Amino acid sequence: MFLYYKSMIHSLQRVALTILLGLPSMVCAQTPTYQTTVSDPTWAPIVGGSYLMSTSAENYPFEIWERPIEDNKLTISGGTMTTTGKYYSYGDLQQGAYGVDATYLYASLAAAGDFFHDVGQSPVSVGLKSRYNFYFGITGAPTKRFLLTIDDGSSVGTGSFGSIGKIYQDANGDVLGSGLTVTFDSSGGTEKDLTDGFESEIAAGSLLARRTGNTIELAVDFAALGLIAADFNQLSFAYAGLATSNPSGSNDIFANDEFAFAPGSGVEYDTLMIVPEPGSAVLMAAGMAWLLLTGRQRREGVTPRVG
Repeated sequence: MFLYYKSMIHSLQRVALTILLGLPSMVCAQTPTYQTTVSDPTWAPIVGGSYLMSTSAENYPFEIWERPIEDNKLTISGGTMTTTGKYYSYGDLQQGAYGVDATYLYASLAAAGDFFHDVGQSPVSVGLKSRYNFYFGITGAPTKRFLLTIDDGSSVGTGSFGSIGKIYQDANGDVLGSGLTVTFDSSGGTEKDLTDGFESEIAAGSLLARRTGNTIELAVDFAALGLIAADFNQLSFAYAGLATSNPSGSNDIFANDEFAFAPGSGVEYDTLMIVPEPGSAVLMAAGMAWLLLTGRQRREGVTPRVG
């Protein structure tokens, strides 16, 4: 009981300080708490500036996209995808994390680097230029699905959290179409693009972010989204995404495997499911495929870089 009242007093003090001094709510978002952290395979360099990845990395629904590479610059042979153009390290997700405390929702997206590397050229450092996306939804509540997004990660400051980016809501509850496992194809096919995605911008100025190295952390006071702490006990999904170019629309995350494994085609996007966390069997299978692939490269005299 004492701890309860102590917590209430601290909350009231925070509110009073915010009102009296005009301080934004970001003053309490300096120490993120993460309950779930998931690693994502990164593309490995080979001779000549090309990069490779196992096709098993695109294992829907745990991975929707694994394409931090120039569109239409890809070859697929057996179980290996190889770049024939630019590789975007700043678009290659290395790790994603999600968490909540009594007030804030947090997300962390770590990129493999801050450069791009074209075949036959030297790497060029350009900063964290990707669009940072974090999507989440509450089970049984179609209108409680949200997108936190920052157009350009290189614009995020270091040190303390600052207000930046936008928040969108699927206010009419149609972002998933008829289901997560249905291929979403805006050009026609299994399911046409009949939705407007995350169509409503909300809570202007509420999204906070900071940059540490190649990692960008997001924070939002979830009360601004009309949510309470208990909602996060029923989290349906949480995805992280780094978009180098496409998909630029806020509703394109669930395009899932429209282009998967299509020789010469792809999208410049890398995504990672954080919740529900991939099962150990899925992670083990993906890990074994990656070890076999990189092991083969070592036997051929090439040392891949992972991470």
